[in-house]
Amino acid sequence: GTLFQRAILQSGSALSSWSVANDPIGCTHQLALSVNCSIDDSQDLIKCLRNKTFSDLVKNAPKPPKYFSCFAPVIDGKNIIPKSVEELIKKPVSMFSNADLMFGITKNEAYSYFDQEDVENGISEEKKEKMLRTYVHNRFQFHRQKVYEILDHHYAEWSKKTTPKNRRDSLLELLSDGQYIAPLLKVGQLHAKTGNTYFYYFTYTSQSEEKGKLSGGDELPYIFGAPLVDGIQPFSTSSYSKSERMLSEAVMRYWTNFAKSG
Repeated sequence: GTLFQRAILQSGSALSSWSVANDPIGCTHQLALSVNCSIDDSQDLIKCLRNKTFSDLVKNAPKPPKYFSCFAPVIDGKNIIPKSVEELIKKPVSMFSNADLMFGITKNEAYSYFDQEDVENGISEEKKEKMLRTYVHNRFQFHRQKVYEILDHHYAEWSKKTTPKNRRDSLLELLSDGQYIAPLLKVGQLHAKTGNTYFYYFTYTSQSEEKGKLSGGDELPYIFGAPLVDGIQPFSTSSYSKSERMLSEAVMRYWTNFAKSG
């Protein structure tokens, strides 16, 4: 039989900008130079990198442009990933198109783009503009000023008072949509043409979470049963309520039922 029969995509998508490496050779050369490896000959470069320690490689890993990845799957056009991800997903007959798919999102998907001060206090108008312009510059090739104006207008907090936290929340929504939600929904829509497809939206925030805290992956403690044992690492070890224990049991049942029977 088929090795893979079902898949669960939790927030991640192969269509997100960070899911594939756009300049793997450039990133490799940056890493090589930072750990004193020559880049003149590919074989020598590989041999040199293989002799470096794990900690040296991690410590000197180059930073990719914001919203992209240096080391990720590569569209090589040959053997490994021969075509663009979207082309492969659109194929009517493939391992992916024939597998059952469950996919979903949580609130605050793009929280990791904000530092702790932003999370606690919100952001200034200047910082919001800078972050949005960086996003537009890195993600769009054409008509950047027009794209910036459209996004800024669409995600403006028209119905709310302009405060640092409201600014942060509107930008968080924009980045969550662009980097996680829209690409994932597109994958789901393409998959639904050929296979069984199920969508979830997890919006619950644990009562024990710090007030005002932003976090993604809110469903993970419930999938792994953390509330049933009053917390397990790396999740919160705070005590959970009875309703949260019941929620965890339900989520675990949904996930395992899907894995067993689709």
